[in-house]
Amino acid sequence: MAGRSPKHPVAKGHNGSRPSTRSCGPPRPPLSPPVVQMAQSQRVKTVNEIVRTAQTATLTTRSADGTVTQRGMIPATSFEDGQTTLTFFGNSALYNFEEIPENSHVNLSFADAETPYNASYIGTAKASVDRRLIGQYWSNAAAAWYGEGVDQNDRRVVIIQVTIRPDSGSVDKS
Repeated sequence: MAGRSPKHPVAKGHNGSRPSTRSCGPPRPPLSPPVVQMAQSQRVKTVNEIVRTAQTATLTTRSADGTVTQRGMIPATSFEDGQTTLTFFGNSALYNFEEIPENSHVNLSFADAETPYNASYIGTAKASVDRRLIGQYWSNAAAAWYGEGVDQNDRRVVIIQVTIRPDSGSVDKS
């Protein structure tokens, strides 16, 4: 056996063929720790910390034909523990929000730029172009996100309010 160490001979299966490498060696650890291994109270605390520090969120929706769409948004308000409605600014020039009334079930995901963790919640969303509601949340941060020349009366500005299921919060390691 040229080039092979006698300590590590090639294993042969019952029919003389090499067994699959998938069955050799110790089992591999999961790519990231399963969420269920984290205590509920710690999971909620970790999700809330990530949501609180995130500068942006990704909203995922599904249209009636099953098409999944993701779009970036900025929080319109800060997040507080126990909060069940999260409010965001969206840009209708970049993304269509028409599928929300058809299927309001959404996923919100948040990344923590300082750690390898991300968090998500599921919930139901409402999109609004109500200028009074937009004015209630408008801020310098929103103006900066949209860019020069955009104000709270711009037709591209959309408010998205997501009522989250607090028990749906999950944490994963990227």
